[in-house]
Amino acid sequence: MQWNNKYIYPKSTRSIVDGSRHYSVNEERLPSVTTILKATESEEKKASLQAWKQRVGHKQAEIITREASSRGSSMHEYLEKFLLGKLNLDLLGDNTKERMMADQIIENGLRDKLNEIWGCEITLYYPSKYAGAADCVGIYENKETIITQTLEAAKNQNEDKENKNNDKCGNCLTTSFIGIGLNINQQNFFDFPATSIRNETGNTFLIREILDGLIKEMNHYFLLLNSTNLEFKKEYLSSLYRFKEKSFFEAENEVFEGAIIDASSAGLLVIEKNGKCLEFGLKTIKYC
Repeated sequence: MQWNNKYIYPKSTRSIVDGSRHYSVNEERLPSVTTILKATESEEKKASLQAWKQRVGHKQAEIITREASSRGSSMHEYLEKFLLGKLNLDLLGDNTKERMMADQIIENGLRDKLNEIWGCEITLYYPSKYAGAADCVGIYENKETIITQTLEAAKNQNEDKENKNNDKCGNCLTTSFIGIGLNINQQNFFDFPATSIRNETGNTFLIREILDGLIKEMNHYFLLLNSTNLEFKKEYLSSLYRFKEKSFFEAENEVFEGAIIDASSAGLLVIEKNGKCLEFGLKTIKYC
């Protein structure tokens, strides 16, 4: 990663006009990109954010937003110092979320990928249209690239907390992000009843190889899921814990005896109770 002062960027000043950020560049006062995005935000997006605020409460929404903004500012400063070669390891605490998240971005997104830096925290603008500040401009994975992550975007992601892992189109999910916890090389769990691949096999693994293999297998089963392959569902059901075994469950403060007999097309757990088939969603039922 090397610096190349390839361009001379315009100087600018920022100001707030009617509650919105503007840039003064070359005697022009231009709205920021964030201001334009906010002004053209869809009614569905606005309604979604308002619904979230009502669910968590406006006071809690303000706390979440404020914390996200503070975290974003700390990470932003940390990453900027890294790009400028002035990184102070004491800038963030060793085990803070900000430090860990920033280190992940550096190790997985910047180091060995950002080939050349042409500028940091620079003003870019379109005459008579809009302006903005780019976190970094340069060569990324051998391509000319503008890199930016606005604090406003980070704030919106936290405001939309309950929906951040899903994209919706009408009443249907179009994409969904699912987190998976997998212990690979950890050896000591401090008396917690858990294990790892290393403990089970006695071998040390490269995390990247495990990830590549996991993605390959997930893609294989995802293709099966989108097909009419009934063997896939049989395999899934046979792997369910206590499948077709009489067990005691608790749901809606009621304890009852039943057995898992199926999974619906919507992913609901189908349990037979007293000759009736009942469906339960995620975290609505548990074993006793």
